[in-house]
Amino acid sequence: MNDDTLLIDKFLEGDDTAFEKLIEKYRRMIYGLSYRMLGSAEFAEDVTQQVFIKVFQNVSKFKRKSSFKTWIYAITMNECRATYRKLSKDTEASDDVLPADDRDTPEETYTLEESKKILKDAMGKLPFKQKAVVALRINEELSFKEISRTMGISVNAAKVNFQHGFNKLKEAIGS
Repeated sequence: MNDDTLLIDKFLEGDDTAFEKLIEKYRRMIYGLSYRMLGSAEFAEDVTQQVFIKVFQNVSKFKRKSSFKTWIYAITMNECRATYRKLSKDTEASDDVLPADDRDTPEETYTLEESKKILKDAMGKLPFKQKAVVALRINEELSFKEISRTMGISVNAAKVNFQHGFNKLKEAIGS
């Protein structure tokens, strides 16, 4: 039994601090993935909150056929997809400014900021499924098998979507 399973069991037995520990463990991961998928701090925060509400309401239904991490990723992806669809109908996501790294010269800082903007713009133009697979593979370091479980697609579909998305990113940044 892993730590997540123990925390789930404790929570189901009435220990609210166990759920708080799950939130602490997964909050940054969920927020980061949501931000990469939606490109907005505000929307990422909303999705993060919705994910934990759904986990809270449905943790008793978690079947443990996959890891808790895979399950919470799937919930996150579903919430991102719903938000993305809503945004596509209503308005475009806001363009938040990416934080600058500490660099030696203004030229290096400018170059880094331009590279981040190009990559962010390129990610924003990918179809949702390709963007999701690329983010899960590169940023979250999930295997294609984990991605297939998270997204409800075949391993081969995960690989194909990754390859197409990655190629589009390379083309966009000129590599």
